[in-house]
Amino acid sequence: MNAGSFSRAYAFVDDLRAHELVELEAAIKKEKAPAKLAALKEAAVRVRQRHLEALRRKATAEVLDARKKQERVAVAGGKAPYFLKKREVKELAATARLSVLESGAAGGGGGSKAVEKALRRRRKKLVAKERVRMEGVGAARAGSGGGGGGGGSSAPASRRRTWEG
Repeated sequence: MNAGSFSRAYAFVDDLRAHELVELEAAIKKEKAPAKLAALKEAAVRVRQRHLEALRRKATAEVLDARKKQERVAVAGGKAPYFLKKREVKELAATARLSVLESGAAGGGGGSKAVEKALRRRRKKLVAKERVRMEGVGAARAGSGGGGGGGGSSAPASRRRTWEG
């Protein structure tokens, strides 16, 4: 069974999730006990995140399917087939995710501010990853480990091999 027929066969699950979210939000409004309230809020966040992920996946699949259809039409017209590179697929998927975010279908308002916020968070994440990567490179140069030939070993001193004579 491919992904398309699977999603069509189990489309009712999305309706069940939406109904579950409505019930959870109603229970959150009624609940007074802090422990149960926290558990209900966590469950609501989980359901909401699943829904958002389904929306993102659906938008990405639609964009890629449209691209494949365009390519099939072009090939039928005599053009040589062109297969998207992984990088191009990732870019199309990112564009689809941002369009879902901008449309507000993901909940929480949407719009250009939501897109800017998402892009800002992504840039911040990439800068942090780069910083960690660069710190690792500097540590390898200094000889404090990393196996970069710097002489240092990342193994504890009691486990380092010593070669005598």
